[in-house]
Amino acid sequence: MSWDEIGPKVQAGKLVPFESYLSQTRAIREAPSLWKDASITNACLADSGTARGALSIKNSEREQAGEIASGVSMVLQLIKPLDSTTPHSHSFWHIYIVIGGG
Repeated sequence: MSWDEIGPKVQAGKLVPFESYLSQTRAIREAPSLWKDASITNACLADSGTARGALSIKNSEREQAGEIASGVSMVLQLIKPLDSTTPHSHSFWHIYIVIGGG
């Protein structure tokens, strides 16, 4: 494929000096949020009747639904020992943290 064929299909990029990039993308400092272990566990147990037993946590300061920080969301899921959950796929990564076992 020649550049003439590619040209109409892509937009022109822009080069920005690094210092300008930093000043334009510097995040506004936000107040931290805290979710206590007991409240998370109780909420997950109360919602365990759903297909996934999952809860989204949210920073009250964020306007975007489901965000804990700019561009970052988190879902908590409780899966009891020997139980399973509905298989699903929607993201290229997950972080698993085991907080207990049996």
